[in-house]
Amino acid sequence: MLCDKVKFVECDLASPEALSMSLDHIYSSLDGRNLSVVVNNAGIRGSGSVLNVSDSTIRKVFEVNFFAPIHIMREVTSRHLQIPSDKRLSLVNVSSILGTLGPKNLLAYSASKAASIQAHECFAEEMRPFDNITTLLVLPGQLTTEMFRDVSPSRLFFAPLVDHKRLAQQIVQKIAAGEEGVLCEPFYANFLPFVKVMPIYFQRLARWISQMDEKIGDEAQ
Repeated sequence: MLCDKVKFVECDLASPEALSMSLDHIYSSLDGRNLSVVVNNAGIRGSGSVLNVSDSTIRKVFEVNFFAPIHIMREVTSRHLQIPSDKRLSLVNVSSILGTLGPKNLLAYSASKAASIQAHECFAEEMRPFDNITTLLVLPGQLTTEMFRDVSPSRLFFAPLVDHKRLAQQIVQKIAAGEEGVLCEPFYANFLPFVKVMPIYFQRLARWISQMDEKIGDEAQ
C-alpha cells in the first residue's frame, strides 16, 4: 500500500498551459515548503519512419519528452534560487541511450531524447556555480516497462533488460549521496555514445550485431 503522504497530480505534459497550472498547484500545496527532489521521467514513444510519421506525432513526443522537462527545470530552479541557499535541490532527467544512437522507425523518440541529453548537459553546467543544486542524467537501455513491451529483446548477454525498479533504487541512492554526472544502465550503455564517432562501417556492424534496426516497425504506415 502506498504511503498516505503520497499525492498524485494528473497533468497533460503535452499542454504547456496544463503543466504551468499543475506546477502552481503543487507549489501552493506545499505551504511554504520547498521541493528537494525533481525527477523528469515521463516519456512517450511515437514510432514511425521519417517519411511516414506525422508532424503532430513528432510535436507531441517533443512536448512530453523535451519541452515539458525544460519547463519543469526552469520553473523549479528559478523558484529554488529565491529561497535560502542551505536548501538543497536534486534534479534528475531520465533520458534514453537511444538518444545517442537512433534506430530505424523511432525518429520522434530518439530525436527528443537526444535533445533532452543536450539540454541536460547545458543545464548542468549552468548550475555548477550553485553548491545547493545537483543534477543527474540517466541513460537507460530497454526497461522492463510497458513502453517497449512489444519489442522482443535480443543479444541479452550483451544488452540485458534494465529492471526499472532496480534502476529507481540506484537513482534514489545517488540522490541521497549527492552524486552528479551520468548513470548508464546496463553496462553496454556506457560505450554506445562512442559508436557514433567510429567509422561508418563500424557503426553499421554494431547496428547489425545489436539488431537495433530490426525491432521497431513503421507503425505510421
